[in-house]
Amino acid sequence: MRLWRLRSETAAAVARLVADQARLASAQAQVGEVERLIEILRTREREGEGSRFDRLRAEQELRDTRQLVTSAAVSVAEARAILAGMLPRDIALTRIASGPDPLQVASAAPEALITKASSTRAELRALQQLAERATFEGDAARRARLPSPNVFGGMKRADDASGRETGAVFGLSVAIPLFDTGGREAARWTAERARVEAERASIEYRIRSEQYRKIVGPTS
Repeated sequence: MRLWRLRSETAAAVARLVADQARLASAQAQVGEVERLIEILRTREREGEGSRFDRLRAEQELRDTRQLVTSAAVSVAEARAILAGMLPRDIALTRIASGPDPLQVASAAPEALITKASSTRAELRALQQLAERATFEGDAARRARLPSPNVFGGMKRADDASGRETGAVFGLSVAIPLFDTGGREAARWTAERARVEAERASIEYRIRSEQYRKIVGPTS
């Protein structure tokens, strides 16, 4: 128990030092940006294009940012002292390099396996195609409430007293829906897409559970 507690306190101290170092670096970068902004404002003020009020506001922001740098530096010193007290005396601690987040590293492998498993399941591909079909059918049903013109043309032959005559025929027909606006059919395909999406989500959840059980292993 004492060893576990010591490891936990050390990990917390390391995390605090890394976070304080990141906050200090961010505050120092912000100081540099504000200083560059003040130089630009001074140049514009000398040329008559800027106002003195903007420069004074920027200088006040610079003072506030430098106070943040001082506060972050104090926090870094305190965190370094706490961590140094856990180490042997002959080890000098200056800075800890921040590495990748272990939670992200641990979750990268399961997500890759889950993506691979999902892409190789035939039922998921079939459900994806059914969902796309439901979308297209619903769009087509909604367009059915609009008038649909139809242009046709061709050749026509007719017999009269002088013989057989051949001529061209062109026409235009327009279907105007009065009662069926396609709302019922569109609602049916929308419900079908929702059913397919729910079934697909259920299969993906089952795949995710299987992959996590394989990675984590059985629990007692």
